[in-house]
Amino acid sequence: MEASLRKYPITNWTNNIVDHLLLSDNRTVFIFHHVGFLRFHQGTLNFPSPLFPDSFIDETLRSLALPFLQNDRKSRRWLLGQIVEHNLDPAMARCGFLRSQNGRMEHFSFRHDCLVILKQAFDESIPRGLRQWWNNRRNSVEWYTFWVAILVFAMTVFFGLVQSVEGAFQVYLSWKALKGASALP
Repeated sequence: MEASLRKYPITNWTNNIVDHLLLSDNRTVFIFHHVGFLRFHQGTLNFPSPLFPDSFIDETLRSLALPFLQNDRKSRRWLLGQIVEHNLDPAMARCGFLRSQNGRMEHFSFRHDCLVILKQAFDESIPRGLRQWWNNRRNSVEWYTFWVAILVFAMTVFFGLVQSVEGAFQVYLSWKALKGASALP
């Protein structure tokens, strides 16, 4: 996913690892936030009967690094605010970086279907408001077309207003000249 999840869907923090990356009502993404729990169990996978299947914990940690871009200042600030506001696991802010080759969907076996659904919902989402339209760079042709249309509309309104004022001024001057001409003997 090229952009952070914080831009369009609503994030709902969950304590249930099964609900992680689940999309509800095409707007709400459930995210499991207990990174400390995951890291603890990542270290205990050496036991003969692990609690989770092989690579499940690593994949879940990678999926947490996917939507929250650690090198994006706005995304990081938003996540830190969410940690404070919702009393989330502070380790969430240190999910790590995700290399582009590790972020490809084919590298996710447990969360693959959820990521495909999220990607599809993200691609089909329509920006709401000017700010989202301004930041929506998924389709550059659509972005430029939208802003050219806004510019043409603004220029049409501006020049229409100028023409109306100029026309009213011409009518006033003609009326004044006609009134002045009829007063002459």
